[in-house]
Amino acid sequence: MLDNQRLTQENITEIKYAKRFGYIFGIIFLCFGLLLSIFFYFELNKPANWLSTYRISIVFASIFITFLFNRKYNKDLSHNEKIIKTDILIDKREEDNYEAGSAMPMPFIQKMKKSIRYYFIIGNTEYNVEKEIYNQVEIGEEVNLHYALCSKMLLEITKN
Repeated sequence: MLDNQRLTQENITEIKYAKRFGYIFGIIFLCFGLLLSIFFYFELNKPANWLSTYRISIVFASIFITFLFNRKYNKDLSHNEKIIKTDILIDKREEDNYEAGSAMPMPFIQKMKKSIRYYFIIGNTEYNVEKEIYNQVEIGEEVNLHYALCSKMLLEITKN
């Protein structure tokens, strides 16, 4: 069953957080392009009007790349809706994970830091969930999967 609701403030924060990759990639493209223009200036002695045109095109290209990466998230924020799909929890499991590099070089001084991850298996897909929702829901119960409208990004899983 599908249902539409408005985005909560936590959902909006999560969508804005997902946009960071587009910004980072645009900034990296801009930096490499500007560094390349410095190389052109010193090594190839290109004319100044060509170099300024190149720099302006790099700036516009980086803005366009950022826009392309974030367009679905921007649509989600402008529509301000999410899709709620109800499904049945098939299985759940917890897994011990150890933080890489957290132990001392000598194994008896400090042990590796342990963390526990909780997973739901819903419709042949495994989802990482928080401990609170993991303890609330039992196998065979219905859960709500909250998806963003355009990007189809999973925002949260709640008990039905």
